[in-house]
Amino acid sequence: MSDFQRKIKGNHHSTKIYKEDTELEQFFTDAEHAKQVFGDLVNNISLSKNLILIHGIGAIGKSSLLKMYRLHCKKIHIPIALTSCEDAKSEASILSNWVNDLKADGIELKKFEGTIRHYKAIVSRVDAQKLKELEKHGKAADFAGRVAVKATEATTGAAIGAAAGSVVPGFGTVVGALAGAIIGTSAEEFRDFLKSFLSKSDIDLYIDPKKLTDDFLSDIAQVAQKHRIVLMLDTFEQIKTLSGWLCDIGKHLPENMVLVIAGRAIPEWDRAWPGWMMKAEIIEMEEMEPDDLRKLVFRYYALIQGGKPNPSQVEAIVQFSRGLPMVATTVIKLWVRYPKANEDFKAVQPQVVAELADRLLEGVPNEMKPSFEVAAVLRYFNADSLGALSVEDADMVYDELRRWPFIRSSHEIFLSVHDTMREMINESLYMRTPERFHTLNRLAAEYYKAQLAKDSGENAESLRLEQLYHLMRTDEKMGMQLFNEMAEDLARYGLVSRLRALISDVNTYSLERKNSQMWRKYYNARLAHLEARLTDAEQLYKDISENDQSETKLKGYALCKWGEILERPERTTQHDGWQKAHDVLRKSLEFLTDDDSEKVTALQLMSGSYIRTSPPNWNQAEETAQDALRVCELIKEIYGLEDIHKIIRGIHGLKRIYALQGRWSEYWLQYQKGLGLAERYREYPFYKMLRTGASFAGYPVALVWMGRYQEVEKKFMELIKLEAELSNRKKNPSSRDHFLAIGMQIKNKKEVDDFFQKKIIEFEQKGSDFNNDLAYFLGFWGMTLLQAGEIEQAEKCFKRALGLSSIGPDPIHILEWGFWLGMANEIKGALMEASQFYEQALALRTYGRYYFECGSLTGLVRIQYAQGNYKNLQSLLNEAEKLAYKHEYNDHLASLRLTQGHIAWDSHITEWGSGFYTALRYYQHALLYAMSYNRFLFDEVLSGDPTCTELRSIIPYCMERGMEGKKMLRALRDWWITDTNDMDLPRNNTISPIPENILLKEAERIARERELGDGSPQHTVVEQIEAALHRS
Repeated sequence: MSDFQRKIKGNHHSTKIYKEDTELEQFFTDAEHAKQVFGDLVNNISLSKNLILIHGIGAIGKSSLLKMYRLHCKKIHIPIALTSCEDAKSEASILSNWVNDLKADGIELKKFEGTIRHYKAIVSRVDAQKLKELEKHGKAADFAGRVAVKATEATTGAAIGAAAGSVVPGFGTVVGALAGAIIGTSAEEFRDFLKSFLSKSDIDLYIDPKKLTDDFLSDIAQVAQKHRIVLMLDTFEQIKTLSGWLCDIGKHLPENMVLVIAGRAIPEWDRAWPGWMMKAEIIEMEEMEPDDLRKLVFRYYALIQGGKPNPSQVEAIVQFSRGLPMVATTVIKLWVRYPKANEDFKAVQPQVVAELADRLLEGVPNEMKPSFEVAAVLRYFNADSLGALSVEDADMVYDELRRWPFIRSSHEIFLSVHDTMREMINESLYMRTPERFHTLNRLAAEYYKAQLAKDSGENAESLRLEQLYHLMRTDEKMGMQLFNEMAEDLARYGLVSRLRALISDVNTYSLERKNSQMWRKYYNARLAHLEARLTDAEQLYKDISENDQSETKLKGYALCKWGEILERPERTTQHDGWQKAHDVLRKSLEFLTDDDSEKVTALQLMSGSYIRTSPPNWNQAEETAQDALRVCELIKEIYGLEDIHKIIRGIHGLKRIYALQGRWSEYWLQYQKGLGLAERYREYPFYKMLRTGASFAGYPVALVWMGRYQEVEKKFMELIKLEAELSNRKKNPSSRDHFLAIGMQIKNKKEVDDFFQKKIIEFEQKGSDFNNDLAYFLGFWGMTLLQAGEIEQAEKCFKRALGLSSIGPDPIHILEWGFWLGMANEIKGALMEASQFYEQALALRTYGRYYFECGSLTGLVRIQYAQGNYKNLQSLLNEAEKLAYKHEYNDHLASLRLTQGHIAWDSHITEWGSGFYTALRYYQHALLYAMSYNRFLFDEVLSGDPTCTELRSIIPYCMERGMEGKKMLRALRDWWITDTNDMDLPRNNTISPIPENILLKEAERIARERELGDGSPQHTVVEQIEAALHRS
């Protein structure tokens, strides 16, 4: 072997030459240019192009040409792999088939082979775990009866899947709905289920087996350094949804490798791979000229019969074949095999494909025709499947069929009829005897259903696709219901690779019902949505929702998903972005019924859109969120199935509304409700994630504002511990609420600063579409800096956050940042600027942010007191007090009572009382409210803080008042030792973690143990007062 040969072929390996290829070579005619292009390319030491695209109509000879390419490579020992998309519907199966072919040529891709084995083991493990959970928790028989009743009432679409919640892949309709309740009804919850028994890397591989492609490309790049490699893919039109994946393969081909793709059309790769045609040879195969067809007839006849055919019959065949080589060879085969039936073969000019099929089978003996028809009904077959469709002596028939030119090998022991021939024979059968057509497909669907029950392993997906295909041809309406259920599950759980394979297959179906076509279009949109092809997805959703032929439910689904896209930050930042999302979601509700779980999704999205109106429509947001929970309860009543996941999400929606408004009591009620519901599912695999989510989702920053710093930190530590436990990860996720809680305790300051700085840089780099997120991280960081006494830096953060929120489409946070800027300026003594910021915040009180509205009023009360403006102070305090009492703002109440204590002691406002004992009572209340908030504010109110507001704390203020001040401190000390935690007004369902009517010393102990801060020693009230008295 020459150096040149070694360069392109690598080391010599024994190779398997296929008999069908050598036989084909003896009569293969025409396509000389296509053969020359391939030969020149693969034989060159340096590849000028490494992509060949062959396109043309069916039966034109594309598959035969690929076999000629394979034979050429085999003869000169170039490793080559060929697979057909009829056999391989997914990335994994295409790659596996290629690797198996290369292995026959001595090429091993060990990394990929290890990964594919592992992937298949994971799939089997997941299926086994799902069955285990069903057996453990599911009363399947009882549930099946209830859902079956409802299934008979459903007329279109994924009725059971939509109403009951989920149909888990591999479980079928009834059991699948139960499985949805057990393992969850969203991609996130399905991941939580997987986390209970798989590592993170295994979950990632299962959800989206991208690693298979990565490992394949890595292996093939190594091999291509020593070998010229050729990969070939036939019937590309069967996998159009994998076009993007195949494009990516093409872009990453090693230099010493050729990819050949054959199909009915050229791939549309211009947008994903600009200039790709410069790297490709594009070959169009056209109908054969009559002279070439004559050559083919003579050659093929000589091969299978010997001698020369009758010239008149040759002309008849040439005319009949219409330039299609496969038709010609099929007719010759019939002519030779059944000469008596074809002695007077006459060509007819068929007007329809059905006539062509009839003519092709015209010469077949009557006893063999049913077998041909059965073989054509099945997309691939063996003796068992033929027997299942009532073919007698199936083994003999199988051996007979495999000799026909339009029958090819498929899936090792299986055979298949060429797709064009299959289409023709099926259409003829359907037009001639529709009852037999439907009967054969019904038997096929039942056969594959039975096979699926026996095999839940790696063959399950292909068996399920065959069941669906034949059910669709038996009863399109029933077939579409099964398709919708399968597609909905795969979309809901984010199993993109499998959804892509399913839709690739269904896209090849010839659907008659307009409704079926629209549902198929909808799931193509869902696939585009999941693949982040949002422009394509949005256009499809829009088309469906505006099409008069779309049924009511489908319009509702399409509008809901369209609204989901419109809710994305990059869309809501556009002019009227929020309004458009709001209008689309509102329209979706007109088409969705109360027994459909998709309505829950639409209502929850709709609730969020009401928050983003200007000003927010809180009543509508709350009402809509409550409606979502009502629909959940109705679905439970109808189907006997509680969709705990959607209910918890509904509770999160309410919590978010109450958190933003500052309605602490309602927030706390929903918080406890969520935890209680989660507890009922303690025995379920998703329990830990459900409970952690119930405590930490739904705007948990409200817990920080309620003073529960340590609780937020503790809950989040539980979450990251669980993540580490389930995912085997050393690095854990971070939360802005978590780091805010840490920062408010003035602990781990460097870690807090590093986190917020990193996040701010991240969102700066993402651009203006993410200004809302950037503003929030700036604001949160500012709060921690303010707590740490870094006033100037905090002010810069708040000002920048305020500027970003002011120009954005979501002004709801302007009041928030205005409040914090008021606080920062008040602390540094800039009272005029502080007052202006508080007043600017109050100008937006129609936005309903009660906590910050009350905080701004309270800040103005402090400033008015510091400036001696007692006349204006009283009305401000009354307004603030009303809000603080209503929503239990213990921090604001503590500040108000402290102000009133100072005023009463000096008798500035006689309506509030005056003198020592009135002031004492106000100070007592200030301490009680501060302790109810948390021990940090408690110590600040008592002893002061370097970052305190203009208002003086109790001990420093008393120390300035001489003997009377000491008297006040002793009175407070004695009261603290002997009295109980008794508020001036009883509070039912208090949000405070400190029980009322217990000894104050016990209440203080609880407060201090709850909030340890950075671990520094804490001093009790009595210790702090006595230390102050001792110093004096």
